[in-house]
Amino acid sequence: MITKNDIEIYLEVKEKLTKLCKKWAKNNLEDWQHYSGFEITDDGDISIGYTYSDYAYHTEFDSIKITLEDLLIWT
Repeated sequence: MITKNDIEIYLEVKEKLTKLCKKWAKNNLEDWQHYSGFEITDDGDISIGYTYSDYAYHTEFDSIKITLEDLLIWT
C-alpha cells in the first residue's frame, strides 16, 4: 500500500533530482543543447534529455546517459 508519506517522499526526491539534473546539464551540455528533462533508466542510470535545432531549424531530441554516481558528483 502506498501512503501519503510515500508520495511526499517521492515528490521531494523528484524535486531534488530535477535540480541536480538541471545543474549537471548547465555544466556539461554544449551551448546548442537545451535541457529538457530526465528519466531513470531500467538499470538505474540517468538519461538527461535535451533538444537542439538542426540546420533546417527543426527541433530535434536526444539524450545522454550518465551513471547515478556521475550525477551525484554535482550535489
